[in-house]
Amino acid sequence: MIPTATPSRRTSLASAALVASALGAALSVVPPGIGPDAAVAASAPSVDPARDPQGPAAPQAGVTVMLDRHPFRWEKDTVLLAEPDGFVLRFAGQVKDATVHLGTDGPAPGGDARLLLEVDVDPVRAGRPGASSGPPRDPWPRLGAVFLLSEDLGPAVAEGAAGQAPRTAAEIELMRFVTGFGSPGRFVEDVTAFAPLFRGAVTIRTYISTYTEEPGWYATVRLRAVPGESGIRRPRFVRGLLTDLHVDAGRPDRLMEVVIPSGMETPRLRILSTGHASDGRGANEFVTAAHILRVDGIEVARWRPWAEGRPDLRAANLWAGRRRLGGRIVWSSDLDRAGWAPGTAVSGLVIPVPELTPGRHRVELVIDGIRPRDPGPDDGDHGYFAVSVTVLADERVSDE
Repeated sequence: MIPTATPSRRTSLASAALVASALGAALSVVPPGIGPDAAVAASAPSVDPARDPQGPAAPQAGVTVMLDRHPFRWEKDTVLLAEPDGFVLRFAGQVKDATVHLGTDGPAPGGDARLLLEVDVDPVRAGRPGASSGPPRDPWPRLGAVFLLSEDLGPAVAEGAAGQAPRTAAEIELMRFVTGFGSPGRFVEDVTAFAPLFRGAVTIRTYISTYTEEPGWYATVRLRAVPGESGIRRPRFVRGLLTDLHVDAGRPDRLMEVVIPSGMETPRLRILSTGHASDGRGANEFVTAAHILRVDGIEVARWRPWAEGRPDLRAANLWAGRRRLGGRIVWSSDLDRAGWAPGTAVSGLVIPVPELTPGRHRVELVIDGIRPRDPGPDDGDHGYFAVSVTVLADERVSDE
């Protein structure tokens, strides 16, 4: 799982269902030097040689630094954000807001640019300040995200299907990533479709769910404009419908509304959904669930978030646990998961929705098969999905 609450909830991403009959089998995080692949881990570089993790890079043309090597930690006495059911907590220190001024034309005047959001993360090493080698303070994969904040994103978002009072979404999720097991990484997301948001004063929120009371990770966030590479995209309309890091079996559906203006084409929904478990058991980190999308009551898509294991990412997961299985050494980072892999950016699902014609529409997302809460104290362990939904559309143009 990815921990999101308190240390008592801080169970390991390494607990994995290798086969259906062994959902509880665990792969613990172990320091290099223990286990059959110790020599591989010990000899691998502790930093990414392609960049200098010890300080900011020189300014580059077309690049806006939005956050510069900021330290993230867990300030356990200050809850900054809480989801409605009180389970998912984001503590001060895990979240950093930063405002940059991009001008009235945005980062690339003329509008014909590809926009890339880049995030570099580095684990803070234990020992003396500024150490570039040695064990990381936080060896676990951590959920990370970059949001764009707005006081008014337009549509009201209903929190469930039971008629709760709607609220206006405050965050549009631009990127989601998961750090490697105690290892540095770089994550890149094409955010060209979000270009209308990158004008004037822009506030971004960066989140890393570390649970070390001293800084556990450094993060740098950049926006890169590549002129002449927007291709067919003419971004015009962006509306955040939902950002909910904890959709569970108690409320598996979300109702949303959006008003589509005239003059738009290619309306589509961009959905990020990753499965997690409060105790590291199979569902819903290693067992996914069906997602059903409806527009105005009509089903338009059905899928199950999934990410195949990535043994090619072992260099980005040096502190992953290992065990022997069928004559092979398997790393925790090798395992299939519900929509994500340690050391990678999460791939968003983009669904074309021509049903979103000009006017008001209701959008419903239902997740069927979320593991319910176990009976017992502490509200019971359970599965859940972290979900965001954004509407995107381009400007309609005529042939020349």
